[in-house]
Amino acid sequence: MLKAVLGIVGAILAVWLVFQLIGWIVGLLQTFIFIAIMLAIVMGVVTLISKLSRN
Repeated sequence: MLKAVLGIVGAILAVWLVFQLIGWIVGLLQTFIFIAIMLAIVMGVVTLISKLSRN
């Protein structure tokens, strides 16, 4: 009986861990995408300013 209960608890913990890892990876990707978009905007603004200042 104890072995069955421990097996069920272990399976629940394994599923919980998988969902935690998925959430962590999605959050990390969202952060990287946000940083990449901000860098692209900054790079575009700097390029625009440098082209306008030459004229």
